[in-house]
Amino acid sequence: MANLTATVDTRTEPAPEPDYQKIVAGGVKANLKNASFGPFEISGIRRSSIMQYGDWMVCVKGMRNDRPVYFGVSLKDHQIVRFEESAIIDRCEIEQYEPLSALVEPAIPTKEGAPKPR
Repeated sequence: MANLTATVDTRTEPAPEPDYQKIVAGGVKANLKNASFGPFEISGIRRSSIMQYGDWMVCVKGMRNDRPVYFGVSLKDHQIVRFEESAIIDRCEIEQYEPLSALVEPAIPTKEGAPKPR
């Protein structure tokens, strides 16, 4: 009989990524410069599996030739460590998405220097 052992995740809990939409939006601009995949949507952030890069995982959904295209984005220490078309392990096709609002232009500063929402 085969000896099947489960892989135990012994990694310590990473620091949360509170501004992941902004980080990912910057990655979209940097990694998809020459492609038109928009409008973009983003999944919720989740802990990466032991088989993935980084500490956190986010999926980005775009459109190519009227079909959805998915990108897996791995984050660690508030930086993107992987931004590629998703693999099966990323599970991007089954995620729930919302508009990637962080792609909206930054707020315009007011006279007092505080950001003014658009």
